[in-house]
Amino acid sequence: SSFYNIFINRTFSSTPGNRVVDYPKHGQLLIDETDLLDFKQSLPTLSTHIQLLKEKYFNKTNLYCQYPKLNIDSKDIWNHLRPVKQKQPACRKIQNWVYTDNGTFRLSQQAIQNHGPINCSYRAILRGKNDFSVLDGPLLSSVVDKTPLVSDFFHVHCRGRDGSVYSNIHSSIKFDADLHMRHILNPMVKSHLGYNVLMFGFDSVSRMTFMRLLPKTYSFLVFQLGAVVMKGRYSTWASSQIYAT
Repeated sequence: SSFYNIFINRTFSSTPGNRVVDYPKHGQLLIDETDLLDFKQSLPTLSTHIQLLKEKYFNKTNLYCQYPKLNIDSKDIWNHLRPVKQKQPACRKIQNWVYTDNGTFRLSQQAIQNHGPINCSYRAILRGKNDFSVLDGPLLSSVVDKTPLVSDFFHVHCRGRDGSVYSNIHSSIKFDADLHMRHILNPMVKSHLGYNVLMFGFDSVSRMTFMRLLPKTYSFLVFQLGAVVMKGRYSTWASSQIYAT
């Protein structure tokens, strides 16, 4: 299995063009330089919030398990891999009419210019009794720009004055007054870093296979979000086959 940790603040905004992560102001994200060397792809420009850790930073004499030197271009491995070579899907390059910003519903000014005044309805998507069920909230009509969100996920349907229709599912983080009050009543001690941790695990996919077959995803996780690659972890599957990370 492959595991990646991302340390971020809870607040972020999702604009029509991209997603902006609000990094902590008191420090930078640290990533292992060998994650770049192993990748061997065209390296993007690193975020200004990312600082590279040189190999000498790690005291390998205290490691119980020494990391093997693996070659991502090994012919012995590639002979057994069958990467998907289908053409990329032809996606419509239409900007979203709706985006979210700091827990609020936003309408794109570009969409308003293109389609005239826009009328939207909004239906919250709520968690059901367990992780495998969801519930639809009541329909909210005539939702306007900067309306506070009532759920983290929602289905929106909009119609412009020119008759064009937009329908999509969006995600964000709604404002929760109870959480803010809990933070006020129980403030974080000054010695804490104030990070939230997002952990991504990919079952039955080794770290090197992930880099070989999903290079764009790996590049985004490590070089843009500053993900920490969990190396040296082994997990045993039901068939007792071991996947190294």
